[in-house]
Amino acid sequence: MSNGNGVTATVAGTAETAAAKAKKVGATVAGRARKAASRVQGTAKKAAGTVSKRAKKVSEAASKGIDRTRQKLNATRDSARAEAEELKRKGVGRAAKKSASSASAGKPASKQVMPKKAALKTSSAAAATKAPAKKAAKKAAKKVAKKVAKKAAATKTAPGPTAGKKSTGKTGAGPSGKGAG
Repeated sequence: MSNGNGVTATVAGTAETAAAKAKKVGATVAGRARKAASRVQGTAKKAAGTVSKRAKKVSEAASKGIDRTRQKLNATRDSARAEAEELKRKGVGRAAKKSASSASAGKPASKQVMPKKAALKTSSAAAATKAPAKKAAKKAAKKVAKKVAKKAAATKTAPGPTAGKKSTGKTGAGPSGKGAG
């Protein structure tokens, strides 16, 4: 299809040039994309490392807290067991049961006769039961005192009849009794 003026050669040269430019642009874009992808990959690796380090630290701290709590619970349990064993050795539980069963028999407490050993054992049991009773009495007294205080405060702050003290506004005196100004 040549017309003798070299049009075919010019079109072919232009097509080759365009193809070469497109190839060059494609290679440049691909290179930039590779660099961006490697940067993103590096950032992702760093982030993953940071996250895993922080997660590890958090889990270590949590396990330390759990271990501390376990130790406290074990110590509390051991001390409670030791205290229970000590009370068993002293016979506090048996004396309390005996006194409860004899009291439920229907006799008044003053007429009940106990052996000397049981009387000694119940003295510590009685002391143990007096403490909660005292606490309960104190609690009840505090409640009553609070109620009385609330009632007193309510009666003090309750608005009384003030019809005689109302300001008419003609004298210029405000609610405080002073002049306006």
